[in-house]
Amino acid sequence: FQLVINVPAELQGAYIPKNILQPVVENAVFHGLEQKSSSRLLRIAGRACPDEKIEFLVENDGADLPVSRLSEIRESLRAVPENVFTDNGHIGLKNINSRIKLLYGEQYGLGISSREGGGVSVSLTVPMRRKPKIV
Repeated sequence: FQLVINVPAELQGAYIPKNILQPVVENAVFHGLEQKSSSRLLRIAGRACPDEKIEFLVENDGADLPVSRLSEIRESLRAVPENVFTDNGHIGLKNINSRIKLLYGEQYGLGISSREGGGVSVSLTVPMRRKPKIV
């Protein structure tokens, strides 16, 4: 598959918790791109938002996500973060979303949507934090 990463230099000093972005990328490959036999694209983009937030977007042009499954995932992400386990055992996105919300508050977390023409887009929003400088 083709990998395109677009993260501006201004985010290079930003801090995000460990193991937050990696599972989202892994899901995009495993559940999207591995299900497709033709050309496959994985795009990872980051941007600084004007309201002191960072947004990462992980997109693939892989397998379509049925509307019913998309609704299921969105409902799972809206659930109270006390129990990260779901009935079907899929805990990846829900766990990440819960961690973000517990660390930073309800205005942060994950969003998911189907892409026109196929594929899935997952957004990850966290507050803008800089790594402390070691003197």
